[in-house]
Order: sequence, then structure tokens, then C-alpha cells
Amino acid sequence: MPENYALSDVDRRILNLLLIEGAHLSESHIAEKLKLNQTTINYKLRNLWDKHVITGTYYRLNPLKFGLPGMAWLFIKLNRNAHFGVLKKGLLEHRNVFSIKAIAGGNDLLVKIFYEDDRALSAFLLWMETTYKKEIDHRSLSIVLDRYKMHRTRLDDEKYFTKTRLSKLDKDLIRARFEKPLLNFKEISEMLGAHRNTVAQRWNRLLDERVIMKKGIDVNPVYLPQLNAGISLVLLIDAETGRTAEAAEYLSGFPDIHLVTTISAGHDLLGILRHKDVAGAYDFMRNVYTCDAIKKTRSVLVYSEMLKQWGHDFAPFI
Repeated sequence: MPENYALSDVDRRILNLLLIEGAHLSESHIAEKLKLNQTTINYKLRNLWDKHVITGTYYRLNPLKFGLPGMAWLFIKLNRNAHFGVLKKGLLEHRNVFSIKAIAGGNDLLVKIFYEDDRALSAFLLWMETTYKKEIDHRSLSIVLDRYKMHRTRLDDEKYFTKTRLSKLDKDLIRARFEKPLLNFKEISEMLGAHRNTVAQRWNRLLDERVIMKKGIDVNPVYLPQLNAGISLVLLIDAETGRTAEAAEYLSGFPDIHLVTTISAGHDLLGILRHKDVAGAYDFMRNVYTCDAIKKTRSVLVYSEMLKQWGHDFAPFI
């Protein structure tokens, strides 16, 4: 796999746009956004695939649509002799764990949890503390109160939070799209035994009702430092009294902010910043204080992130 391809300025502009807005954009839309010729966009996209800069696509599902209204962040400090590999594998196999970040600072891990109700959350915590008693020194839990942004998508449409009834065809279509994201509607309709128009209409409905949050691109990690995604920071933010929502809305407006949630303990907000490099992230953090609703910030470097693959994340809930 070639990894010495030199990205041009146009390449970087295209990739950054797709990382922020999603891979669902048509070539004409990309050309309009970047004020470039559509023929140039077509050539550049094919080249980025051929050079293995773009290595695949994926879809982000809305957990609220699959019976998972609860969200929480779990900070974990490991014991000195903890078997990290065993803990990581075990946690990621649990139905309620969706990602694990290895982080700097006083804790070692940040775990993202989605859950059905308080009973399910309590059951998960009891399971974890019983199973990994020897691995974990201590843990702290922050319940997510409100979600303002996820996967670089602002949750400013009430459709994100309303219930959607999913039929068997809807669920089969989602599975097919996740397992083979490059298939077109004709190929999927043949796989599912449904008419092409029916499949297209169902998919558009899933998008319109925000069941599918975003189509993203997988970028070869070698090229991430050249884009606005070279490093990742967890932002822990204290807001001025009564102005938490204002601070959250302000942060959500930045394209480099990947996620914004208000939380129940420790701080008022938890956000994820992805930036090209440390210097750029530092400048961003300094500029944050131009919003007087933000009182104090702390940033934590993310060393690595482990995500579930399709078949292990939403599959138990579909």
C-alpha cells in the first residue's frame, strides 16, 4: 500500500470537507463548496482512492433511535500491573461500551457508554467492577445531560431526538449498508429481494429522520497529520453559572470540535477537539476564552482510540 503520496492543497481541502460534513456529499456539492470544477473533484476523488489515502467509508447511527437514550463517560485509572489488553478486549465486547480512549493525565482511559436505562447502567458498572477488580484502581462516572454535537454533526434538529419505528426492511437495509457500504441501491435491492425504488425511499427516510447521522470516510492514518485531524484532545470545561448551554452552543460552532456534551460531574462540559497539530490546538484553546460564558478549561491528550467495528456495536440493538 503506497504511503508516500504527497497531498496537494486541493486534496487536503477535499478531505477536510469530507471529514467535517461527511462522505454523502455529491461531487457537484463538493465542487460548489470548494469553488472548483466538478471534473477536478471527480479526478481527485478517484486518485485519493487509488492511492489508498481514502481507505473506506462507514455510517454513523443515532443511538437514540435504537433504544439507547442514555449516554455516559467513564474515566478509569488502572492499577500498575493491570493487563490492559485483557481489559480493553473485555470492555469493547460489552454491549454498552462503544469506544475507549487511552488518555494522558490522572486517568488512563475514557470510555463512552450508551445504555437503555439506569438499571442497565448499574448492571454494566457492577459487571465491570466485579470482572476487572484487579485491573482498576478507581473510576469516576459522568452522566451526559445534553448532547449538542456528535461526529462533527450539530444536533440542532429535533428529529435527532424523536422516536422512529424501524421495520424489518429498515433493519436489513442498515445491516447491508454497514457490511458493504460501497454497494449501490440496485445491488442492495437484489440482496434484500426488494424493489430498487423501495430501498432508495427507505434509505432516504432513514437519513431524513436522522437514524443515519453521517456517512464518513476512513483516511489512512499516515496522512492525518496533514489534515485537521492529526491529534485529538478531550476538553473538560467549566462554564459561568447559568451559561452552560451558551458555552456548549459556542463550542459546537467550530468545525474542529468533534463532539460536545454537558455532563453531570467534575465539569460542566466534555468535548472532543481534533486538530492538525499541537500548535494549532494550543491556539484554538487560547481563542476559546473569547466566549465569556467559558470560565475554565482543561485539555487531555488522547494517545489512541479503540472503536467497535460493525457487527459488535449496534448489531445487538437492531
